[in-house]
Amino acid sequence: MFVYYRMNDPSGNIAPDVFVVFGVEKRLRRSYIIWREGKTPDVAMEIASPRTYERDLLVKRDIYESIGVTEYWRFDPSLGDCFTPPLAGDRLVDGRYADIPVSPDGSGILRGYSEMLGVDLCVRDGELRLYDPLAQTWLLSTVEENAARVAAEASLQVAEARNAALAALLREHGISPDAV
Repeated sequence: MFVYYRMNDPSGNIAPDVFVVFGVEKRLRRSYIIWREGKTPDVAMEIASPRTYERDLLVKRDIYESIGVTEYWRFDPSLGDCFTPPLAGDRLVDGRYADIPVSPDGSGILRGYSEMLGVDLCVRDGELRLYDPLAQTWLLSTVEENAARVAAEASLQVAEARNAALAALLREHGISPDAV
């Protein structure tokens, strides 16, 4: 989705790979127009590729800083072909970006804390993952969430089948399932 940041100038746009804005109406949008929404994105993230990483590091960083994006994160899924370390973040401090500390933890997982999101952004097993430090748990990836949903639906179907079989058995013995 394009983020338009200069009024009446269609060239004043940028397309983050991911962005988050708190405090605006949740609705479908074709684009995000800062002066209409009344708020700049809080967090922007770029996923590096050999074709885009230099623009991510230089041009986009400067644009995000100039329009007031509070945190700007970059992730290199090639784990170092584009930049090292493969995770970097900047936070606005007095209108200028300052590096967000990103370093390996005791398990070798590269992590940096996002104040805006309230989570650690981590590179774990070569993937970008989110960790909730308050709950001390990893947030599920889309694949994990879908697998958990399928497993929950399967468990529900098994439980419903057992309940139906138990109700039939009770009726067979002249007992109303509602009486139990």
